[in-house]
Amino acid sequence: MERADLTELHYICHADNLPSILANGILSHQRAKRHRPTSIADEDVQARRSEKSVPRGQPLHNYVNLYLNARNPMLYRITEGARNFADICVLSVSTSVLDLTDVVLADGNAASAATAFRPALSGLSAIERKRVFARYWTHHGDPLAEAEHKRVMCAEILVPGAVDAAMIKGVYVASNEVAASISANVANARATATKYLFFR
Repeated sequence: MERADLTELHYICHADNLPSILANGILSHQRAKRHRPTSIADEDVQARRSEKSVPRGQPLHNYVNLYLNARNPMLYRITEGARNFADICVLSVSTSVLDLTDVVLADGNAASAATAFRPALSGLSAIERKRVFARYWTHHGDPLAEAEHKRVMCAEILVPGAVDAAMIKGVYVASNEVAASISANVANARATATKYLFFR
């Protein structure tokens, strides 16, 4: 993948957290604790992430994790079943974060033992765009290939500490109704409905 192939990065969050994020920026898991955000995280996944550090870097929870493509197994897991689509937002974040100091690329889910970590800009060359932005990750009859594709689709950009609110370009939601509500009730929120991103 070339940098020019990447028009934005994505951050998944609960709609309740939008006012705080738009005021304070996107904070790492560690920094966000004091704001008591509404969590959408899988506790088992967070437990694994809490025990992992970036090689020659910081603990994983000290980074903001931005996805190359939020239409991935993580978002599918969050939104499937009885969860309310109106609760989930995907923030569009400027790729200018790639130019910040000590930003790291994880070539798959950062909690996975198979994932490699590289400097963000040079690391993009290790990403296969077609796989990360594939419509589906299923490989019928080949569970190993499917597991690897799921890992790769969750490739992350890891930003130490925080991402400034000025780098947030907009908010994606699942319906026009939710977009209108957020735009009307959350200051500085530019919400847009995109059914494809939310598997609808």
